Amino acid sequence: MMELSESLIMTLFFASIIPAAFMCYYPMKDQLAYPTETIVLRGAAVLVVLLPAAGFASVKFSNFSDLIYLSLLALLYLFYHRSLTVDVSRSLAVFMWVTALMSILLGFVYCVDARLNPALGADSSSLEGAVTQLILSFAAAIISFYPARKYGAALINFYGVSKVWYITIPVTGIFFTMSYLLAPKKYETLYVNRVFAAYICTTSLMLAAQLLLTVIFYHIVMSMIDMMKTAERNRILEMQESRYIKQQKYIEDTAKLRHDFKHTIRTLCELAGEGEYEELNRYLSDYLAEMPQNDTVYYCKNNSINAVLNYYQEQAVSSDIDVTFRIELPDTLPFSNIDMCGIIGNILDNAVTACRDTEPGDRRIQFTMMTQNNAQLVIVSLNSFSGRLKKQGERYLSTNRKGSGIGLTSISETALRCGGEARFSHDIERKEFYIDIMLPLKQAAGSRED
Repeated sequence: MMELSESLIMTLFFASIIPAAFMCYYPMKDQLAYPTETIVLRGAAVLVVLLPAAGFASVKFSNFSDLIYLSLLALLYLFYHRSLTVDVSRSLAVFMWVTALMSILLGFVYCVDARLNPALGADSSSLEGAVTQLILSFAAAIISFYPARKYGAALINFYGVSKVWYITIPVTGIFFTMSYLLAPKKYETLYVNRVFAAYICTTSLMLAAQLLLTVIFYHIVMSMIDMMKTAERNRILEMQESRYIKQQKYIEDTAKLRHDFKHTIRTLCELAGEGEYEELNRYLSDYLAEMPQNDTVYYCKNNSINAVLNYYQEQAVSSDIDVTFRIELPDTLPFSNIDMCGIIGNILDNAVTACRDTEPGDRRIQFTMMTQNNAQLVIVSLNSFSGRLKKQGERYLSTNRKGSGIGLTSISETALRCGGEARFSHDIERKEFYIDIMLPLKQAAGSRED
């Protein structure tokens, strides 16, 4: 009976994982691989099985309680990661952050339990300690709801550089390890001299340090995101400048022809009047040959999009790529030029790069942008590729460097930020890669940012 009672207390202790799970999912609200209801139901089923099992095992095999706890965390992380669309770096970073926070809060639980049950220790279980842990965990989940959903989600959605996220894991790992090592095995040791006060101060400092480092990390990453946006703007401006310079050159080259046009008409009239048709044809041929060519194509009324399309059209032609653009856009779009040009630029940059790895006769790109029922913008891209692919689950990885292809990640995140989605697929037999993007045209106020 006593063993059963202790198992129930340990199960209640492990129940603090429930509010911790909420905290893990807060910043991932836009990265769920399944509907929320599906994840909740599956998660509840998993916890109903695992928590009592872990509680019973911790009492039955008390010498291995730490190993049982770590095994439980590992299983829960696997479930957590599989329920998301992000890579391991971001899911593990968030999971470790929450785990470290909960381990620090556990230090305050020990302080409360030590006052109520001084004869026990961190390895012992008490109903008061389990209830305190549950209360603190739910309090942390409630307090973190708004900042995690707003600021945490912004970090997850807008920044996908794995190396930066992996850097946070050793830091939170240190907090987790320190909390474990400082846990008083016997509460009576806290009553020696000023150990109790020192333990509370140390735990408070660790909590403050983790929160402070989190704020610093947020501001650093957001600064990096701003730098990336600035670089993207500069890239678009460079394309626009290139178009502008070419257009100015065309205007200057045609200025003399326009100035002399009346003399040209007079000469043509004289040749026609004298019946010198052979000379007339020769004169017209020479005149046409001297006329400068304007290779700028106006696909739509958005100059920024025109600049990007013309730039990559030149890149494709110079690489012997058969390129076809079909652009049917309204006069205005409810998305920022930065987002639109970022999506287009990354799609075509990846497409041109992939085509260059194929035989010249097999290189082709088909790119379409059009609206459907005035309700959504559809972007469809097809390009040939060499047939070599690297995938991790459903994610495509770059074939020419380690890690995820930044271009595809950027496309996905930008589409998500605009309220839509991007899908990637391929046909290995035809050696074709496909990108399909759907963006709703009805955007909330303030979504447009030029």
